[in-house]
Amino acid sequence: MFLEKFSRYFRRYEIILGARKPTAATIPLVAGAGEYSVLDAINAKLAKDKASVKQTNGDIVELVRVKHDEASKSVVLLFHRADPDAADPTYRKKKEGKVTVRVADKDDDEEQSVSAHLVIRSSPYKDQRYYALLEEIPGLSMATVREVLASLLVDYEYEFERKPGKKEHTYCTVKAEGIKSETVADALKTGKAGWITLTRPAPAKYADGDGLWVPTVDTMKLRVKGEIEEANWKDKIGHLIETAKGDGWQSFNVEISLPDERSRQIKLEQFQDAKEILFVKSDKVDLAKQISVCSTDFHDELISKGLALLKLIEKK
Repeated sequence: MFLEKFSRYFRRYEIILGARKPTAATIPLVAGAGEYSVLDAINAKLAKDKASVKQTNGDIVELVRVKHDEASKSVVLLFHRADPDAADPTYRKKKEGKVTVRVADKDDDEEQSVSAHLVIRSSPYKDQRYYALLEEIPGLSMATVREVLASLLVDYEYEFERKPGKKEHTYCTVKAEGIKSETVADALKTGKAGWITLTRPAPAKYADGDGLWVPTVDTMKLRVKGEIEEANWKDKIGHLIETAKGDGWQSFNVEISLPDERSRQIKLEQFQDAKEILFVKSDKVDLAKQISVCSTDFHDELISKGLALLKLIEKK
């Protein structure tokens, strides 16, 4: 997937704060000076240069900047993902029928990297739930970003009174849930169904008596060769699901290819009962100012358009 110079996509989320010990109060995202808050925990880690997590493949995911803007009621975080072992980028040129390529060499102490903005409303809309937008960048999913945030909070302990006279310590937890607001029919207006994946418990006949291996999941992928459109997708896929259930298949996903080399895996839950199948929407943002693949500074125009999108979400 290539990133465009003048556009990005935002995915809609809710950030949910909690306490590790359920009887404790939850600290807010933002608080006054001298009070416990997630922002205070983040700034403390940034000051010590301890705001990164190493992935199992060796990549480094790091929070590099944060800012709280009271005027726009937002907290914006900038994340990097760096791959020390990534191949150097290669550029292609075709002139007068001849194709040449050029490798962009990197220094030994440099790492190929990407960056992503996370824009969060600084006040919860209810029960410690905050609307948020994550810039859609390969390798910087919400699961990865949440892992970094959780690592910043785990040793930021605060005191609470579990019962009169008995004080204990806990820390803040963070979860993220995608806001499901787009329908399969809407996605098929500009996208195309490419694959349908069926899963069921694997047959026990392949189990090993010595416990060397144990069957888990049986999977089948069906390639969609015909046309599935917004008007008929539920009838066509519904017939497949009902037939497959008779053979023991239990879970069903459809993959839809979207513009700009993007795709979505959509789980078809409670298919017959649901009037619409919803999934997490991506909103395209067009930019007048060029945006880099990786930056150490905030892109103000992108943030501004993200805040405008948050206002639309809040009105619904």
